Amino acid sequence: MTSDPNTNFRLESVEKAVGQLTDRVGDIAKFMERLVTIEERNSFMTQKHDELKDSFKESVSMLTANQNALEAKVTALQEKMIRMLATFSVITGIGAVVAPYLLKALHLGGVQ
Repeated sequence: MTSDPNTNFRLESVEKAVGQLTDRVGDIAKFMERLVTIEERNSFMTQKHDELKDSFKESVSMLTANQNALEAKVTALQEKMIRMLATFSVITGIGAVVAPYLLKALHLGGVQ
């Protein structure tokens, strides 16, 4: 069988094209592997971000509850303070009215 130069040229062209396609398929496979790696990293980061966001929301809600409880305690203490001040001012007023009479009675009692 004689070899035809046109056939050899065509075979060489086909072999060259198959080699180039193989190289391109290899490049595409490497690119896809990188995409998968990036996607895995992104999903990991997204998961961590969501966990941190949930943790942050939980912390904020706990702090808000604590703040509300502290505000209630402060309000209760303010009300107690107001009652105490009112009581002391009434006692002081009564003492201011009664004191001159007591001093007079003590003075008169000491003179006799």
